[in-house]
Parts: sequence; C-alpha cells; structure tokens
Amino acid sequence: MNNKSINKLVSIVTPVYNGEDFIEETINSVLSQDYENIEYIVVNDGSTDDTYKILSKYKDHIKIINQDNSGQSSALNNGWGLARGDYIGYLSADDTYELNAISNLVECLENNPNAILSYGDWSLINSNSKQLRGIPGKDYSKFDLKNRLACVVGPGSIFKREIYSEYGGWDTEYRRVPDFEYFFRICESGDFIRVKKKLANFRIHSNSYSSAKISKKLSDEIIALVKKSNSNDNFYKLRLASAHLISFKWHLISNRPLLAINRIFLSIFYHPLYLTSFSFYRVILSSIFNGLIYRVKRIEKS
Repeated sequence: MNNKSINKLVSIVTPVYNGEDFIEETINSVLSQDYENIEYIVVNDGSTDDTYKILSKYKDHIKIINQDNSGQSSALNNGWGLARGDYIGYLSADDTYELNAISNLVECLENNPNAILSYGDWSLINSNSKQLRGIPGKDYSKFDLKNRLACVVGPGSIFKREIYSEYGGWDTEYRRVPDFEYFFRICESGDFIRVKKKLANFRIHSNSYSSAKISKKLSDEIIALVKKSNSNDNFYKLRLASAHLISFKWHLISNRPLLAINRIFLSIFYHPLYLTSFSFYRVILSSIFNGLIYRVKRIEKS
C-alpha cells in the first residue's frame, strides 16, 4: 500500500446496547488492526449492564460516547457525526474484524477511483467465536443494488467521507432495514467494490438481532421502503417483486406461513419472469430450510 493511503484516517463506529458479552472482543479486533491510522468511536446507547465498565478499560484507546437509549440508527449517526476520518465505517458490537481488514478495505478504495464503498468476504461465528461457515461475498452492480435490493455487503464495510457529507447517516424511521435503505440511497453515487478475502466475522447468537423473531410490520418494512421510491421508472415493479421476496423470507422464519405465501405470490405478480429464474426457487428453498431451523431453535428455548 502506498504512503498516501497509509495516511488516510479511517473512523470506525460501533453502537452498543447491553453488549457486555462480546463488545471487548469487537474492540480488540479493531485495536489490533495492522492499519495504524484508525479513529475508533464506540457509542454506548444507554446500556444497563456492564458495557460501560468494559468500555472504560479502553478509554485511552477509543472514543466513548454515552447517550440515552435511542436505538441503533441514532447511535450510529451520533458516532458518524463526530467522525473525522477520510473513510468511515461501521462494525456491530458483536462482530469482529480480521487483522488486515481495514488495510485491505482502504487499499481497495484507493485503487478504484469510482468506488465509494468497499467490503469483504466474511464468516459466520457462534457465541464462542467458533467459525460456522464462510460466506463469500458477491459483486454487485448498481442495477442489482437499486432494483434487486441486493445489498448484503457483510460486516465492517467502509465508505468515503463525502458520501456521508452528501447523504447523511441512516434513516431512523427504519428499524429492520436501515442498512438496506442507506445502500439503496447512495448506490448511484459510485461503485461498491468487493475485496475477495475474508475480512470480518458475523456473530450468530441467541440475543442477536438476526436471530430474533421479526414482527409483521418489520417484515414488511422493505416493501414500505420501495413504495417510497420512484414509481414511474421501468424497474419499479422489479423492485416491488424483490421487496416482496425478501418479506417472504422474514415472514417465513417468523412462523407466519400464510403471509409468506401471500408475499411470494405478490412477488410473482409484480415480476412473472421470476418463475423462470433458478435463483428465485433457490431463495424459496433456502428460506423454508432456515424457517425450519428457526422453529427448532425456538422450541428448544421454550
């Protein structure tokens, strides 16, 4: 990596609420990076457990912001608003970086002038930090991001500061899809570039947001997002179909089969060509499989 990129300041923000179980591992993964010029901001969103006590141990190495409990989006925006970096990123309070993550992400943006955001491959890990399986990322076109709502870029991505200056942060109106909404909003400003290396770990555990049952309203939040977009362009119905397909998955894993069936039929209604797409059937089968897994886990907990 050249000296210019080494000198670029990278600001990473972690919002945390009652994260005593994993926040220390997350902090250490940032502080141990082989990239030196990092500003690390942790926003304590009104935690009532020992989170602040743990954060205090690192007060000489991280910037700690305390706020009343206002939600993940508000906490993240608070941290981003104080960030000074040329590049800005977000890492969840239960996820971790690999040692060379930030250096690879910065190098990617430096070497791709049209890029606004870089991300890597990742692994799923459990509560004991054991790797469950690797997740190879995907390369997304602007069309995929805008119209197929394909924006699963994985944990720990970073983006150029000018994007934040132009678009601001996450929309606090959304609770389930603030990241979808943000990528949807910024994607036409430049390219999202994948680093084809494992750079981060996404943790699955009993208290994680991704493991929780999703309410009906939140399962349909992606549809509400699309309905606010431009309904006059040629791909509006494709966006609606994509949104209903995502909603189908969330209703299914939340044990609402009738609503799931309704969403899948509406997805086909808006985009009949889905019936000829192999990926469409793959989504259905994987969603059914994941729905069964979630049901078994809930039975085991009860």
